[in-house]
Amino acid sequence: MSNVELLAPAGKFETMLAAFNAGADAVYLGGSKYGARAYADNFSAAEVVQAIKYAHLHGKKIYMTINTLVKENELDGLYDYIYPFDKAGLDGVIVQDFGVFSYIRENFPSIELHASTQMTLTGANGARFLKKMGATRIVPARELTLEEIKNIKEKEDIEIESFIHGAMCYCYSGACLFSSIVGGRSGNRGRCAQPCRLPYTDGKGQKDIYPLSLRDMCTTYDIPDLIDSGIDSFKIEGRMKSPEYAAGVTAIYRKYIDKYYKDGREGFVIDDEDIKVLKSLYLRSEIGNGYYYKHNGKDMITLNKPGYNGTDEGVIKEINGKYCNGPSKIKISAYAYVHEGEELILTLSTSSCSYTATGNIVSKALKRPTLKEDIEKQIKKLGNTYFEQEDLIVDLYSDEQGVFIPVKELNELRREAVLGLENEIIRANGFRECIEVISENESSDTDSACEQTRASVKTNSAGEQIRKSIKEGHANSGFQKANSVSLDVLISTSSQFEMLEKYIYESEQSSVGRVYVESGLLLSRGLNDKLKALQDKCSIYVALPFITRQEKQFPYMKDIDEILNIYEKGCFEGILVRNVEELSYLSAKKFKGKLITDYGVYNWNSLAIKEFTRAVEDNGLSLSEISLPLELTRFEIKDMVKNSIINSDNLSYQIYGYTPMMITANCLNKTLKSCTMKMGEFCSGNGKMTDRQKHEIPYSFNCRYCMNIIWNTVPVSLHKQLADIFKDGFCGHLRLDFTIEDAQKAFGILKLYDESVLKGYSVGEPVAEYTTGHYKRVTE
Repeated sequence: MSNVELLAPAGKFETMLAAFNAGADAVYLGGSKYGARAYADNFSAAEVVQAIKYAHLHGKKIYMTINTLVKENELDGLYDYIYPFDKAGLDGVIVQDFGVFSYIRENFPSIELHASTQMTLTGANGARFLKKMGATRIVPARELTLEEIKNIKEKEDIEIESFIHGAMCYCYSGACLFSSIVGGRSGNRGRCAQPCRLPYTDGKGQKDIYPLSLRDMCTTYDIPDLIDSGIDSFKIEGRMKSPEYAAGVTAIYRKYIDKYYKDGREGFVIDDEDIKVLKSLYLRSEIGNGYYYKHNGKDMITLNKPGYNGTDEGVIKEINGKYCNGPSKIKISAYAYVHEGEELILTLSTSSCSYTATGNIVSKALKRPTLKEDIEKQIKKLGNTYFEQEDLIVDLYSDEQGVFIPVKELNELRREAVLGLENEIIRANGFRECIEVISENESSDTDSACEQTRASVKTNSAGEQIRKSIKEGHANSGFQKANSVSLDVLISTSSQFEMLEKYIYESEQSSVGRVYVESGLLLSRGLNDKLKALQDKCSIYVALPFITRQEKQFPYMKDIDEILNIYEKGCFEGILVRNVEELSYLSAKKFKGKLITDYGVYNWNSLAIKEFTRAVEDNGLSLSEISLPLELTRFEIKDMVKNSIINSDNLSYQIYGYTPMMITANCLNKTLKSCTMKMGEFCSGNGKMTDRQKHEIPYSFNCRYCMNIIWNTVPVSLHKQLADIFKDGFCGHLRLDFTIEDAQKAFGILKLYDESVLKGYSVGEPVAEYTTGHYKRVTE
C-alpha cells in the first residue's frame, strides 16, 4: 500500500510553491475558466503549464479543477482551454459536469479523471458508476463517516480523496442552490455567496445565531484512523487562502503523517503548539473533525461565533520565511566541450540524470575570439529556469588565434540543454514529457492557448468536434417540438395524495398524465392498492430520496428493496432517481422499469445528456426521461435541447414548486430546538427560521434518514410563462411539486394549472407570492 498523498490548495503560483516547499505531494489549482472558485486569483494558462513542469521536476503532481457545470454555449472553448495543459503533462482533472467528463476522456485520454465532491457521491454504488465511466478517483461527499469510506474502499478498487482540513459546507456539495436562488450566484458555477455564514433566528427569539455555519475541519488527531480507513489522498481546503495558510497547514499535516508511518499509533502524539499554529491560520473560532465519526450534531455548528480567528503575525512571519521563498531549485553540473574544428557540446547533469546538446562546428576566430569567461557567462544564465548551477567545466581547445562562437548560438544551446534535462528528469520521475505550447512571457491574464496552440489545433477545433460527436449515430439529433404536453404532479404527504386522488377521479377532463409519490409516503402509508387502481387514470412513479447512503443505522437500501418488491406487484410504472448512488444500485438489482432522473442529477449541456444516457444504458438500465435543471434560463435550455440526442417529449420541466435550496445531513430541528424523533422511523415535520430581512425560510426534517431540506421562502411559479413554454415546445412534461403545501392550497394550485395547461395559457394567479426562478435570470 502506498503512503497517503497530501494534497494542498493553491489559488496562485506563489501558493503552489509554498505548499510544495512545505511537503505537499500534490497541489490542486484552477485556471481562468470552469473552476469552482471563480473569485480566487487563479492561474493564467502559462502559469498552469509552468506549475505542471515545476511539480514534475520535483516528483510532485498537479490536479486541475474543471469542476463547474457548463452551459451549452461554453462547450466550444473546452478543447483550446485544456490542450496546452495536456501537452504539458497535466496529471488529473477534478470534474463535476458529465459532458466535460466525457469530453476529456475522449479527447485527452492521458489525463486522469477525478469525480468532484460536487457530484455528491455517497457510497460504493456511485463510485462503481463513475469508475465505469472512466474515473480513477472520487472525492466523496464530506458528510460520509469513516465507516462509509471504508465500505467504498473495500467494495470498489478506486482511489478516494477526502477533505481533512478547512472550511465545511452545510449542504451536500453540489446540491446547494441557496446562493443561486437567493442571489443568482451559483455554487455550481464557483460563485457561492455563502448565505450559510449569515445570521438567522428560529422565529421566536431576537438574538442572531448562525445555525448553518459549520465548524472548520481539523483532523490532526485523527490521522491514524484516516490513513487506516484506506483514504488515498488527504485534501486540504482553501484555494482562496494565502500562501502562508497553505504552507503552514501542509507542513503540520506532513509532520504527523510521516510520524504515524514511522512510529505507529503508540508513538503518535500531537504537540499542542502545532494545534495553536493551525488555529492561528484562518480557522474559525471553533473547530471539529467533521462527519467522520457522527451523522450530525449541534456541536458541529459555530452557532454564535462564525468569524475567523485573528492571525498570529509572528506565526505568519515564521512560515513566510521558512516556506514562502520562491521555487526550490535543482542543483546541476555543466560541462562544455569547445574544441576548434569539432561540434560544440554542452552536457547538463544532476546526480541521476543528464542531457547533452550538440551545436555547430566550432570555428576559428577571425577577429575577437570568444573567451572561456564569455562561454561561462552564457552557460550560467539559468535565472528563469528551475536549475541552480553548482559546477561548470569549460573544456576549451584551440590554437593561438582562438575560437569564435556567436552569443546567440551559446544561448540556444543552453536552452536546448535545459529543456532536454528538464524532460529527462520529468521522465525519470515517471511523468510524460512537458511540451510547452504557451510562452513563458505570456501575460498573466491569458485564459486561452497562444497562437502556436491555436495553429496546432486549428483543424481540430472544439466546436467542430463537439457538434460531430453529438450528431454522430443519432438520427434524432436537432430540435423537435414536443408532440404533446402532460401535467405531472409530485406529492409528499398523505393529505396531498387524498386530494389528488379525488381530483383525478372526479375530473371529467384533466391533463394530469403522471403522479410522482415520495418513497417515504408510499412505504409509510401502504398505498399499494390505491396506486395500482390509479394507474387506470395516469402513470405512477415513485420518487426516491434526494440522498442515499449506506449508513447502517438508516434503512436506505432496505427501503429501495421494498420499493422494488412493490414494483413487482404492478403498483407503479417507474422510478424518479435523484442521484447516481440510486442509479447504480438499481442496476445491481437489475431493475427493468422506466427511469426518470430528477433535476438534481445535473445535465446542463447536450454532451452531458449524451454521456449520461450512454452511462445509464451501459449499466443495463432504461432512461426514459430527464428532468431539466433549475438553474438554466429558458433560452439556455432551448440552446441545449436543440443539440440533444433526447427528444423533447422525453424532457420534464418544473413549472411550480418550492426549490430545495439545501439538502443537509445536519438537522435544524436539533440545532434550534432538540431532537425529539426516533431516527429511522417514518416521521417528519416542518419548521421555520428567519433571515435578516425577516423572511421566513421553511425547512423539512426527515427522521427516516435523518435529513433536512431547506426550502426557498416562496415557490417558483411559471403560470405567466406557460404560453411561451408551449410555443417553445422544449419539453413534453410540465411538473408541479407539492412539498410543504397543505392539501387545500395544493388543490387550488393544481386546479388552476390543469385548466391553464388544457387551454394553453394562464387562467389566473395560483399563489400570491412567487418567483420565476432562473427562467429569465441568468445564473452567474
